[in-house]
Amino acid sequence: LLGTSLAPALVDAGIEPIAAHLFVLYAGMFCMITPPIAFAAFAAASVAESNFLETSVAAMRMGWCTYLLPFLFVYSPPLLLHGSFSDITISLFFTVIGLWFVAGGVTGHLRANRSKIERAALLVSGGVLLYPVSPDWWNVVFHVSSLAFGGMVALRNSTESTHHPTNDL
Repeated sequence: LLGTSLAPALVDAGIEPIAAHLFVLYAGMFCMITPPIAFAAFAAASVAESNFLETSVAAMRMGWCTYLLPFLFVYSPPLLLHGSFSDITISLFFTVIGLWFVAGGVTGHLRANRSKIERAALLVSGGVLLYPVSPDWWNVVFHVSSLAFGGMVALRNSTESTHHPTNDL
């Protein structure tokens, strides 16, 4: 139903047909983990004998990238393999690293437990990396500096997690 009603409207709005159909596909799948419908979370909660709302909120937190990917498909055609090999490679590289940084910021775990400041830094640098890459000098500077900054935060050993009692065993 979504494919026949929403996809043609998106194509008429100027979105590439494959991006419009993937957007509709992912948007239709949101109901699987988004409350109040959350069919998949409902099934998982009944199997685990847990609270449905807590399970669906946990599913949303774990599946945060499913909310972001359709917009990335629309705004960054190289992710759909449209463009030159170098454009596709650069876009895929920055998108994967950006998703990794944002995942570390959302969950608070990226090689170690992260403080709130480190989590915020990962969210910001990952968000910049998810912005579509263009050949403008400012865009390249933002992407490279965000990659360096996020990389320093990601590779840094957090002071909170350098000593765990379980390491003494």
